[in-house]
Amino acid sequence: MGSSGAGPDGGYPRDGMASPSWQRPPASPVSTPQTSSRSSDSLSRLYEMDDHPERRPFLEKLLSFMEEKGTAITQCPTISKNPLDLFRLYLYTKERGGYLECTKQKTWKDIAAQLGIGASSSGAYTLKKHYGKNLLPYECYYDRGGIDPAPILAQVEAQTKKKAKAPTQPPPAPSPGSQDSRDSYSNSNSNASAADHYGAGYPPAGGPGAYNNYPPHNSGGPPGPPQGPPPPNSADGRPPSHPGT
Repeated sequence: MGSSGAGPDGGYPRDGMASPSWQRPPASPVSTPQTSSRSSDSLSRLYEMDDHPERRPFLEKLLSFMEEKGTAITQCPTISKNPLDLFRLYLYTKERGGYLECTKQKTWKDIAAQLGIGASSSGAYTLKKHYGKNLLPYECYYDRGGIDPAPILAQVEAQTKKKAKAPTQPPPAPSPGSQDSRDSYSNSNSNASAADHYGAGYPPAGGPGAYNNYPPHNSGGPPGPPQGPPPPNSADGRPPSHPGT
């Protein structure tokens, strides 16, 4: 009987029991017992986005690290149904100082434009969320001396909520002498006298041309009858005669 040891095919050591007829699958960064064929196909897209020499080593290191943490990346992240290039996202963020610096300087829109996502506020927000979930733990461990990413995420999240809840400031009150102040003054004194409002050029109340002299004098027509009581009539209705006429 043969002793226990490596089999003739160089496979796993035999222990006296018949070994199943299967071959060990080749090492693959996307083949794990927990991932389905669908997720493996999805992750394989990360390797096919370009032929950068550092792409494969980085992705293998990233996926292994996240799996060991218990937060395995099982599918390629997407934005608007388009695959997100985690390798390029990490490079562009690192060039700008990392996750926290990009958040402080509000450069996520620039990174989104570089990745072809579009420099929109929604795209930048989604990009930041993907980085915090899939790449920040890697950055903190390998680039920041192994610090905990949780406080950083909590700090950024608190700042985002604070900005969202900030009340809208009312417009400031007009300062004395400003245009708004003059407008308010004129509106509040709309019922004041015309002379006070328009100055000395406006006709004073009660003077010639004022509205209380209505009806105006008709200077264009024939003169009207004389003002005063009518003369008394004689008994026969004729006007009285005057001596000497």
